[in-house]
Amino acid sequence: MRKETLYIRILLTSICLWLAIITLKSYLKRTNKNPRLVKNNVKDNQSYAFTESKVHTGAMTKQEIRKRLGNSTWVLLHTMAATYPAFPTQEHKKDVLKFLILLTKVFPCGDCAKHMQKMFSDYPPRISSHDDFVQWLCECHNMVNERLKLPQFDCSKADEIWECGCEV
Repeated sequence: MRKETLYIRILLTSICLWLAIITLKSYLKRTNKNPRLVKNNVKDNQSYAFTESKVHTGAMTKQEIRKRLGNSTWVLLHTMAATYPAFPTQEHKKDVLKFLILLTKVFPCGDCAKHMQKMFSDYPPRISSHDDFVQWLCECHNMVNERLKLPQFDCSKADEIWECGCEV
């Protein structure tokens, strides 16, 4: 497969995931529903129950598809962290937690979703600031890479690697 085609597929996958998130957020706001695991008052260092709840997807069989999905998801998550504010509002923190919780439930790869739930339960998101979120996500990515026997990222360079130039 040509490099350009692969990049286009990754970009399209990321855009589709982003649109799904926006649609879900709009739906939740419209119906005034909150995922059962997010508490209304988000406080720093408060534990959240990333429990092994129902995963809505099954195992993926094609390793190549699974790899592309994982890579695209990491790009999206790291770009979100790169644009995360230094001093996020309580609402922003709550939205990020909702997103992470929902991602672990609807992720297309059921095995990956279960791994995410366990990792986020054992290693809860740090979202009190931009630096905390970037560092936490990089550490999570390195845990996954270690399990998959892939190279580790230098977390001190995470902002340089994932900065998208997006307006926040």
